[in-house]
Amino acid sequence: MLDLNTGTPWESVTLTALGRQHQLYMDILTQARHVALSKQEGKTVVFTAAGAEWRQFGYPRRRRPLESVVLSLGLSQRLLDDVHNFINSSQWYALRGIPYRRGYLLYGPPGCGKSSFITALAGDSRQFTSYLSYSMSVALQLPMF
Repeated sequence: MLDLNTGTPWESVTLTALGRQHQLYMDILTQARHVALSKQEGKTVVFTAAGAEWRQFGYPRRRRPLESVVLSLGLSQRLLDDVHNFINSSQWYALRGIPYRRGYLLYGPPGCGKSSFITALAGDSRQFTSYLSYSMSVALQLPMF
Protein backbone atom coordinates (compact mmCIF):
# COMPACT_ATOMS: atom_id res chain seq x y z
CA MET A 1 0.00 0.00 0.00
CA LEU A 2 1.10 3.54 -0.69
CA ASP A 3 0.74 6.84 1.10
CA LEU A 4 -1.45 8.56 -1.50
CA ASN A 5 0.03 11.97 -0.66
CA THR A 6 3.69 11.12 -1.14
CA GLY A 7 3.66 7.85 -3.09
CA THR A 8 5.87 6.18 -0.51
CA PRO A 9 5.06 2.72 0.83
CA TRP A 10 3.65 2.35 4.34
CA GLU A 11 5.86 -0.65 4.83
CA SER A 12 9.33 -1.27 3.47
CA VAL A 13 11.75 -4.17 3.37
CA THR A 14 15.50 -3.81 3.13
CA LEU A 15 17.42 -6.71 1.62
CA THR A 16 21.18 -6.97 1.54
CA ALA A 17 22.71 -9.34 -0.98
CA LEU A 18 26.22 -10.71 -0.81
CA GLY A 19 27.59 -11.63 -4.18
CA ARG A 20 26.12 -11.03 -7.59
CA GLN A 21 22.83 -12.96 -7.48
CA HIS A 22 20.43 -10.04 -7.02
CA GLN A 23 17.85 -11.52 -9.38
CA LEU A 24 16.71 -14.01 -6.72
CA TYR A 25 15.59 -11.14 -4.49
CA MET A 26 13.89 -9.36 -7.36
CA ASP A 27 12.00 -12.55 -8.22
CA ILE A 28 10.85 -12.95 -4.59
CA LEU A 29 9.66 -9.34 -4.41
CA THR A 30 7.90 -9.56 -7.77
CA GLN A 31 6.08 -12.71 -6.69
CA ALA A 32 5.11 -11.11 -3.35
CA ARG A 33 3.74 -8.07 -5.19
CA HIS A 34 1.65 -10.26 -7.52
CA VAL A 35 0.24 -12.20 -4.56
CA ALA A 36 -0.67 -8.96 -2.74
CA LEU A 37 -2.29 -7.43 -5.82
CA SER A 38 -4.24 -10.61 -6.60
CA LYS A 39 -6.09 -10.18 -3.30
CA GLN A 40 -7.51 -6.91 -4.67
CA GLU A 41 -8.26 -8.16 -8.17
CA GLY A 42 -11.95 -7.91 -9.00
CA LYS A 43 -12.65 -5.98 -5.79
CA THR A 44 -13.23 -2.40 -4.70
CA VAL A 45 -10.72 -0.86 -2.31
CA VAL A 46 -12.01 1.87 0.01
CA PHE A 47 -9.84 4.53 1.63
CA THR A 48 -10.66 6.91 4.45
CA ALA A 49 -8.92 10.00 5.82
CA ALA A 50 -6.51 9.38 8.70
CA GLY A 51 -5.05 12.70 9.68
CA ALA A 52 -3.15 14.10 6.71
CA GLU A 53 -3.13 10.86 4.70
CA TRP A 54 -5.49 8.26 3.27
CA ARG A 55 -5.55 4.73 4.68
CA GLN A 56 -7.25 1.60 3.41
CA PHE A 57 -10.56 1.11 5.20
CA GLY A 58 -11.22 -2.56 5.85
CA TYR A 59 -10.53 -5.31 3.37
CA PRO A 60 -11.10 -5.07 -0.39
CA ARG A 61 -14.79 -5.66 -1.07
CA ARG A 62 -16.40 -7.72 -3.80
CA ARG A 63 -17.64 -5.44 -6.58
CA ARG A 64 -21.27 -4.50 -6.25
CA PRO A 65 -23.37 -4.31 -9.43
CA LEU A 66 -24.71 -0.83 -10.22
CA GLU A 67 -28.11 -2.36 -10.89
CA SER A 68 -28.34 -3.35 -7.20
CA VAL A 69 -28.68 0.31 -6.13
CA VAL A 70 -32.00 2.02 -6.81
CA LEU A 71 -31.80 5.71 -7.79
CA SER A 72 -34.00 8.17 -9.66
CA LEU A 73 -34.54 7.27 -13.30
CA GLY A 74 -31.44 8.09 -15.35
CA LEU A 75 -29.33 9.40 -12.47
CA SER A 76 -27.12 6.33 -12.26
CA GLN A 77 -26.39 6.41 -16.00
CA ARG A 78 -25.62 10.16 -15.99
CA LEU A 79 -23.11 9.72 -13.17
CA LEU A 80 -21.59 6.65 -14.83
CA ASP A 81 -21.20 8.56 -18.12
CA ASP A 82 -19.58 11.46 -16.25
CA VAL A 83 -17.08 9.12 -14.54
CA HIS A 84 -16.14 7.41 -17.81
CA ASN A 85 -15.78 10.78 -19.55
CA PHE A 86 -13.53 11.99 -16.71
CA ILE A 87 -11.37 8.85 -16.73
CA ASN A 88 -10.77 9.30 -20.46
CA SER A 89 -9.92 13.02 -20.26
CA SER A 90 -6.66 13.14 -18.24
CA GLN A 91 -4.78 14.68 -21.19
CA TRP A 92 -7.30 17.55 -21.40
CA TYR A 93 -6.64 18.40 -17.73
CA ALA A 94 -2.87 18.09 -18.12
CA LEU A 95 -2.76 20.42 -21.15
CA ARG A 96 -4.58 23.12 -19.19
CA GLY A 97 -2.71 22.65 -15.90
CA ILE A 98 -5.89 21.70 -14.07
CA PRO A 99 -5.57 19.16 -11.23
CA TYR A 100 -6.92 15.83 -12.44
CA ARG A 101 -9.39 14.82 -9.77
CA ARG A 102 -13.11 14.41 -9.42
CA GLY A 103 -15.34 14.49 -6.37
CA TYR A 104 -19.03 13.91 -5.84
CA LEU A 105 -21.00 15.33 -2.95
CA LEU A 106 -24.01 13.17 -2.24
CA TYR A 107 -26.66 14.11 0.27
CA GLY A 108 -29.65 12.45 1.84
CA PRO A 109 -30.75 10.74 5.03
CA PRO A 110 -28.87 7.72 6.34
CA GLY A 111 -29.67 4.53 4.49
CA CYS A 112 -30.73 6.06 1.18
CA GLY A 113 -27.86 4.48 -0.80
CA LYS A 114 -25.15 7.15 -1.01
CA SER A 115 -22.25 4.92 0.05
CA SER A 116 -23.72 1.90 -1.73
CA PHE A 117 -23.91 3.79 -5.02
CA ILE A 118 -20.36 5.16 -4.80
CA THR A 119 -19.02 1.70 -3.96
CA ALA A 120 -20.90 0.23 -6.96
CA LEU A 121 -19.71 3.08 -9.20
CA ALA A 122 -16.09 2.57 -8.15
CA GLY A 123 -16.39 -1.17 -8.78
CA ASP A 124 -17.93 -0.65 -12.21
CA SER A 125 -15.17 1.82 -13.14
CA ARG A 126 -12.46 -0.33 -11.53
CA GLN A 127 -11.34 2.60 -9.39
CA PHE A 128 -10.52 3.01 -5.73
CA THR A 129 -12.87 5.13 -3.66
CA SER A 130 -12.23 7.44 -0.73
CA TYR A 131 -14.73 8.52 1.89
CA LEU A 132 -14.51 11.77 3.76
CA SER A 133 -17.26 12.23 6.29
CA TYR A 134 -18.23 15.67 7.52
CA SER A 135 -20.28 16.00 10.66
CA MET A 136 -21.18 18.71 13.13
CA SER A 137 -19.09 17.03 15.83
CA VAL A 138 -16.00 17.33 13.62
CA ALA A 139 -16.79 20.93 12.72
CA LEU A 140 -17.17 21.86 16.38
CA GLN A 141 -13.75 20.42 17.22
CA LEU A 142 -11.93 22.78 14.85
CA PRO A 143 -10.00 25.59 16.58
CA MET A 144 -11.64 28.99 16.41
CA PHE A 145 -9.47 32.00 15.53
